Amino acid sequence: VNRYFIVDAKGDTVLRLSYKDPGTMSEVYRDEYAYAAKIPGPENNVVYLFFGMDYNSRVSSVRKMLDDSFLQELRGLAEKKFGHFPRYFEVLWKVGGYKEAAYKHEIIYFNTLENSPAPKQ
Repeated sequence: VNRYFIVDAKGDTVLRLSYKDPGTMSEVYRDEYAYAAKIPGPENNVVYLFFGMDYNSRVSSVRKMLDDSFLQELRGLAEKKFGHFPRYFEVLWKVGGYKEAAYKHEIIYFNTLENSPAPKQ
């Protein structure tokens, strides 16, 4: 079992999770984790980062960030948590499915990155 932590800028652990990889072609239902971030880039550009632990979460990280209903869900969460939708943010969600097909998701962490410094030019 792999253990993962999300640590804030102060070095405090804000979330702990574990994951056991059954393999991409497993017939067993499994949960994976997907991560996406929107961050400031050089020359006033925006950079998107997409990560996943296996096939379902890697594909889901891109698909969900292109899905209007998922973005509306994020917008609602942001409005509750921050009072607005941040320009820069990170989101982690649990992806559930079989083999190479994700069937459900659950947002487990959402944070603003608005105070992140812009990269040096």
